Amino acid sequence: MTKSSPLFIRNLFLTCLLIISGKVHASLDLGVGMSSTTSGRLVPALAGGLYTGGWAITGSANGVQSGYYYHSIYTLNYYRTWSSGNLLGGDVNSGVGGGVTYSMRGYEDDNADLKEAADLFLGPAFFVRWDFGDTVYLNTEMIWGLRDFIQHVALNAQDVIVFSLGVQLW
Repeated sequence: MTKSSPLFIRNLFLTCLLIISGKVHASLDLGVGMSSTTSGRLVPALAGGLYTGGWAITGSANGVQSGYYYHSIYTLNYYRTWSSGNLLGGDVNSGVGGGVTYSMRGYEDDNADLKEAADLFLGPAFFVRWDFGDTVYLNTEMIWGLRDFIQHVALNAQDVIVFSLGVQLW
């Protein structure tokens, strides 16, 4: 076996899983994300996922950087999905599952020292997707990060909400 054999086996397993799971849609979203980890500021986001009739795996990355600070947030979510009906001629799909978020940030203080911190949390995740065109949709995802009780009372760096306008690639 060569060094690339584990990678080949993993890719073969994922391909077989996708084939037996039924119809798979891949999508790429470009939009804005809003998160309590950025104090509610709208920041650029890139999101995407795989969607089938019964489940979805999604991910997103959003962040901001200036000369004095940076903040990046990455998410990965798994959902069980269902059809929630129709809205203005477009299908509405919903899902519930779990997600994990990794957040890293840094800023320079008055002494020009870079102060850095990172958070990793997981918790329940929810999404609603409205397909209002043949390939265009509006998506909202939320991860509620479960951390210590004081963080929840302070509503501090524990939930991530991403709004995106997307195009289904196939």
